[in-house]
Amino acid sequence: MKIILAADGSKNSEWAVDFLLKLPLAEMPQIRVLQVVHEKKHITPFLDSVYHKLFKDAIQAKIDKDILSAETHATQIVEKIKTRWEDVESIIEKGHVSDKIIEKAKEEKADLIILGSRGLSKTKSFFLGGVSQKVGTYAPCSVLVIKKKIRTLKKILIATDGSSYSDAAVKFFKSHFLTKEVSTTLLHVWDNPVTLPQFAYETIGKKHLQEMHKVAFMANALCVEGDPAEMINDTAQRRKVNLVIVGSKGLTGNKRFLLGSVARKVITYNNSSVLVVKSIENKI
Repeated sequence: MKIILAADGSKNSEWAVDFLLKLPLAEMPQIRVLQVVHEKKHITPFLDSVYHKLFKDAIQAKIDKDILSAETHATQIVEKIKTRWEDVESIIEKGHVSDKIIEKAKEEKADLIILGSRGLSKTKSFFLGGVSQKVGTYAPCSVLVIKKKIRTLKKILIATDGSSYSDAAVKFFKSHFLTKEVSTTLLHVWDNPVTLPQFAYETIGKKHLQEMHKVAFMANALCVEGDPAEMINDTAQRRKVNLVIVGSKGLTGNKRFLLGSVARKVITYNNSSVLVVKSIENKI
């Protein structure tokens, strides 16, 4: 599996490094630690040529300093990750952070982007920062957004609804993770206006469980009724899971890949870290 780990030296990206080291991956990954030095154009229409040059030189000096700092930080991360995995390299880029992450993921043909999310509201609900929100929405591959530091990675919740997108999420998890090392719950949310009797929910849960057992994937099953995103977030909080996995449709319009509404709400408001597995259709 090819992984892009986006780092920026913040506490949140440190959580992402720590989370990556705890992932029970099924095979040796190829990891690229990407650090982007933010670079934007500064327009100075009111400066004469002398001051304009001084301004540009000062900006360039700051960029050079930031690049040196980024190289040092990326090297430290690479050394830390190499204590567990060998194929790790650093990449330093200049430009708009989210655009560069998406661009490098495409160039590297990455299977997964890992990055931290920042921002905590007064109501203690996590909201995505601008970078993680854009990457989560437009990335050409699956995205793992880290919300907080964890001690161990033991409890995982996978949202299923019988669609090809949730099937892709289960397949991604089964293909890339050592599933026996974690406790996994398959959650099916019934959001039909017609309420089912309790035995029907149990039947749906058993059906999902049987399908998973056919592919040698052991898990617990749970079927509940309500709004899918709300029930996923509520169940994740009550069960104190470390990771929520959801599937999302990938759209190819304008070569952009967009999150579905449920995945977008889960990745935005869930307290746990969230892995959005993108089922890319007609991928070019």
